[in-house]
Amino acid sequence: MTALAEAIMRDAAAAQQADPELRYGQAVFNAAYAHVPDRADALRCTELDPFHDDRRVAAFLTAASPGSRTEPTRRRSARTAPCNPGSRADGHSSTTAQRRAS
Repeated sequence: MTALAEAIMRDAAAAQQADPELRYGQAVFNAAYAHVPDRADALRCTELDPFHDDRRVAAFLTAASPGSRTEPTRRRSARTAPCNPGSRADGHSSTTAQRRAS
């Protein structure tokens, strides 16, 4: 496991402790966004995005690591979780901030 992955997991655990309603995949995505926003954005709404599916965390952390050659594809199926890579309307990275503001 890379130092980046360890830092993301540590920050995700802290975020979940602060907000127990935050799912693991959400916390991991948000922590990754804080560390490597460009890479997190590149993985947003792909088959590796853990925001709506916690089972994707391990693959996401690998793909987010420096030097990863993973080229994920965007999800297009209407049956997948809602996701709009061009906006924050899907809840990515804004979940924690929204909860803290309320």
